[in-house]
Amino acid sequence: MAMSTNQITVTGSATLIKSANSSRKKIVLQNLSDSTIYLGDDSSVTTSNGYPILSGDTFQDMSSTSAYYGIVASGSKVICFIEEE
Repeated sequence: MAMSTNQITVTGSATLIKSANSSRKKIVLQNLSDSTIYLGDDSSVTTSNGYPILSGDTFQDMSSTSAYYGIVASGSKVICFIEEE
């Protein structure tokens, strides 16, 4: 079992958080910021169509091997992830 972790700064433009990974078994993302971060699986994510992760909340996925992108309404915010292969 391999694991990887990182913290990514998400901006008002679609930001790649984690690339697609066909070996992924699980990924957990946590919003470390004071604002909502919106998630999507490609660079077309917006604050209108993205899945909202509220400040301090986590998102867990145990099936998707897709990429994760994020966007914020303004400024720059930090999200972290841990991925298990």
